[in-house]
Amino acid sequence: MRRWEYVGDGSAKFWEAAVEGASVRVRYGRIGTDGREQVKELASAEAAEAHFGRLVAEKERKGYRQAGAPGAAASAETAPVPGGAGQAQ
Repeated sequence: MRRWEYVGDGSAKFWEAAVEGASVRVRYGRIGTDGREQVKELASAEAAEAHFGRLVAEKERKGYRQAGAPGAAASAETAPVPGGAGQAQ
């Protein structure tokens, strides 16, 4: 799944999405939680790709930035810790 994050205005949220055949799987919530997951079934793989594209565009308009993309700030929850020390279990 690809991941987008929004940190600002007192919020720290994530949104993940992936196309799986003719369905789109989305997971979202506060950073540091498991979040909620939804799956939407569409008529075809092409329809699923188009739906995914619209969802991504909407999230990016709202200020979400793809995690790991150039210029995206890594949050403390998702940033790798050297040696693995201090990671939540």
